[in-house]
Formats: sequence, structure tokens, C-alpha cells
Amino acid sequence: MAEDRRPTSHKPTNTKPPGRVVAKAVPSPSGTARFGAPVGPGAGAEHCISCSIRHLSMCAALELDELSDLEAVVAAVSLPPGKVLFDEGDQADHVFNVTSGTIRLFKALPDGRRQITGFLLPGDFLGLSARDGYAYSAEAVTETELCRFPVRELKQLFDRYPKMEARLLDMTG
Repeated sequence: MAEDRRPTSHKPTNTKPPGRVVAKAVPSPSGTARFGAPVGPGAGAEHCISCSIRHLSMCAALELDELSDLEAVVAAVSLPPGKVLFDEGDQADHVFNVTSGTIRLFKALPDGRRQITGFLLPGDFLGLSARDGYAYSAEAVTETELCRFPVRELKQLFDRYPKMEARLLDMTG
């Protein structure tokens, strides 16, 4: 299924979209505003213990007393409908867990249309890449909340908590 994607001119902005925003807007190489920079270490992660989808995610592998290590690297991200999280080919420095809302995954076609490759719901994980760049683009369909994990720090957590990496592999395998 393909969707028409007419070029629009978006200027990077540092303004906040409606609703809770725990990450600031940063420009992508394509010039669209995305959400990617944390406000501070562990920003928005204070709710890990009471997270309603923790049992669905890789975080379920951690005991309550181990969550503080996760909270030190995770940042909460809010996206309004239609906002791009990342574009295909962007540097894959972060991975994400959807905590509420819906994300659309798509690939850009040479003629400007988009090929929808999937939809993600709460508990789904995205952004894993064997390459340096994301293999697809991701945008919010509805008001969406995500947890964002820096890949480098997440790999360190996997070294410390192999059960968390095993849980992620089980989820994605």
C-alpha cells in the first residue's frame, strides 16, 4: 500500500508541540523537525516503575531495584500526529519503545510516494539497525509517547544485564 507524499517545506523549530514534551525539537538532515535531544539525564523516566507497558517491553527483564540504571539513560518523547520521529537514512543513534499511541513505518519511493511497511503500538520496539542509519522512516499517526534509549548506553546495559538483551531478542526474533 503506498501513500502520496507531496513535498512540503518544513523549517526546523524548537517550539513544543501540543501536549507533554520531554524532548526538544531538533532539525533532521531533511529539514523536518524531529524529537531527539534529551532535556536532561533520565528526563521523563521517573515513571519506569509504574509504566503500564513495562511488562510488554525489554524492560520487563529488570527487577524493580535495577530500573534506576535504565532510568539514567532513557528519555521520554512525545509526538503529535504527523510528526516524524526519524527519517530513513538518519544516523541510528537511538532506539525506541512505544508506550502509547501509534507509529507508522514507511519507506520513501523514488517517485515521492511512501510505502507503508507497518504500524507499531504500545509495547513495540523500533530503531534497531545493523547499519549506521535507520532502514525506514517513522512518524506518529496519533498522539504518541515513546521511551528513547541511546544505543551506546543501551549496549552497556546489555553487558550489565544480559537478561534484558535476551528479552529484546525474544521480542524481535
